Amino acid sequence: MDLDWYNINLLQPLPNTPIFETMVQQGLVDAINSEVMKFNSGPFGKKRKKEITYSHRASPFENKNLDSIPPKAEFEDIWFYMNYHLNFERLFKVTSPTKLDQQLKYISNISRSIAPDDPFPMYFYAYLQKKVTGRIEKEIISRLESCLESSEYWATLFGECNLSVTQLKSGEKA
Repeated sequence: MDLDWYNINLLQPLPNTPIFETMVQQGLVDAINSEVMKFNSGPFGKKRKKEITYSHRASPFENKNLDSIPPKAEFEDIWFYMNYHLNFERLFKVTSPTKLDQQLKYISNISRSIAPDDPFPMYFYAYLQKKVTGRIEKEIISRLESCLESSEYWATLFGECNLSVTQLKSGEKA
């Protein structure tokens, strides 16, 4: 579809809706008291509680029956794979000044407000800053370096995606 951004979310069925009732009947979700249910506008809250196990080298769809429902344990990996490949990785190929400026503004919002502790939006915000303005705010590099230095998980995931702070500083493409 060549959208500017693909909003990918895990299904969160709402109580008292037909899909929720169907999923209760199928045993896919538990019947709950809707007054105590907490909602989430994406996987960000859940991702902080459990780090995903995604490996950049393998698609979560590889060697899978695509007509079956994947196990719940794979949902976060599928979300990350789709979000990274549909939204972030393709930013390396954007050349239109208008599109670059739009994406810079969008990623700025993600990096500063929606997921301020997620290194992927930080990285691509810095990348787009460099591409659009020729420089990167020191604060964003500092936040990114801090995240990567304090988390072996994020450092490993960045390595698997061939991303590094050194690339940002030098202006190299991944």
